[in-house]
Amino acid sequence: MGDMMNEVLTSMKNNKMRIALTGFSIGWGLFILIVLIGTGNGLLNGMTTNFSSSSENVVTLVPSVTSMPFAGAQKGRTIKLYADDTEELKKYWGDTLRRIIPVINHPVQARCNEYYTNTSVDGYLPDYAVAPNIHITAGRDLNYLDIEEQRKVCIIPARLKNILFPNAKSSVVGSYITFDQISFEIVGIYEPVVKANTTRVIIAPLTTIKTLYQPDGSLSRLYLQTNYLNTAELNEHFNQRLQQQLAAMKGYSPADVKAIKLTNAYEMPVLINGILTGLNIFVLVIGLATLIAGIVGISNIMLITVKERTRELGVRRAMGASNLQIMSLVLIEAVIITVIFGYVGMFMGIGLTQLASWAIQSLGDNGIFSNPTVKFSYVMAINGIMVLAGLIAGYVPAKRAVDIKLVEALTA
Repeated sequence: MGDMMNEVLTSMKNNKMRIALTGFSIGWGLFILIVLIGTGNGLLNGMTTNFSSSSENVVTLVPSVTSMPFAGAQKGRTIKLYADDTEELKKYWGDTLRRIIPVINHPVQARCNEYYTNTSVDGYLPDYAVAPNIHITAGRDLNYLDIEEQRKVCIIPARLKNILFPNAKSSVVGSYITFDQISFEIVGIYEPVVKANTTRVIIAPLTTIKTLYQPDGSLSRLYLQTNYLNTAELNEHFNQRLQQQLAAMKGYSPADVKAIKLTNAYEMPVLINGILTGLNIFVLVIGLATLIAGIVGISNIMLITVKERTRELGVRRAMGASNLQIMSLVLIEAVIITVIFGYVGMFMGIGLTQLASWAIQSLGDNGIFSNPTVKFSYVMAINGIMVLAGLIAGYVPAKRAVDIKLVEALTA
């Protein structure tokens, strides 16, 4: 075996250009394969993170005006929702509704010293975060003391913090901003779960916003987070029954879908799952296509290599080398080239994906492209496949070479 390896290494040393070109083709193919799979994974991870919040089905109710007459009342009548309506909804739907989230929204001008911006404030009760899809990154969230004492506290988005406190060197939690000359203490900073969301809405206690801006208690919208509605049929049935119930509660026609605008996002999780499945298939197809292209490339290169060495192999046969020895020379060389240059290509691809991942984290993850890396198990599987491909690619031309008549081989 030692003599065989010495012969292989000697042959490779005497054909550096051929080895370099063959190895470059193999390494480049694996480099491209790793980069393509990493890019696909980055897009897939970004999509998964960006839309993970949509797995929760939230129905939105926005009161408006009637669009048709009903029971002697003309169209154009304003419909209002109140916090008290939630009790009737709970009684009717039971545990089909996981939670009901009332909201009062009001446009405001937020100001801190000379910095200001036009935005809006949403009044919420605690346990509301599933509706706007946010998470607290600094400070605290709303609590029931804020509600009971009607505290003038607020939670602002990180995007708004950068506008109102552009020179802040430390946390702005505990600082004050004003809405229409009313001072509010910042108790928390939030960011949207969906990274691409550029919301600038401020969050404050519902009771505080009601007292300041909506003394009649009418709501801007109502969120219903549902349980058990996991099919399109169940959601459609829920929509119909809910419309009928709201019409009975507020005295308008059940056919008037504009009186209270209902948005049920049950189709969104199905759509997102379809997108993610499609991306998975896309990454798999791209990986397989590139892998097949690499295997074909190795096969072609080895075929050309053995064809160029036909005379050399004929001389070896004339000197007494057996067919097995000649085939072993070709196969061992093919495996060595595949392993060495394959690893070089894979490590370069892994290095590039890791560099891209580090750059994305350093510049700030936008949620569209995230962690474009390749699992180690994938890398090892690819390496195993390429070694096997190298064996197969070397075997076919080697078998053809030893089948050539000795006279033809020596005169080639």
